[in-house]
Amino acid sequence: LLYAGNNSNFDQSHPQWLHKDNFLCAFTAPDLLATLRTEYQVEAGDGRRLLTVWSRHGNINRQASSTPLLVADLACQAGRDETSDFFSELCGKKVICVCANASYVVTP
Repeated sequence: LLYAGNNSNFDQSHPQWLHKDNFLCAFTAPDLLATLRTEYQVEAGDGRRLLTVWSRHGNINRQASSTPLLVADLACQAGRDETSDFFSELCGKKVICVCANASYVVTP
């Protein structure tokens, strides 16, 4: 999740190292991200790359009955856009969900 003001530093087709302060991460937003629990799954059968986000408030063990705040497929642009919107609203800064290797990306 790249901060939007820093997106000129990122080239998806030729990614280069960027310092972590360019991204929404535990380095730049530790208190915010500590309130979330996440899971990332690659679905081998259909190529989906699912990011699921839950709130840690009231359900630290992420029981099966908890309702996710976000479930997005990062293998497609719509899922990355949904993820960008979710985290932008959450952190109060525009962020962009980027991928360094577009070889697996499926565009709807």
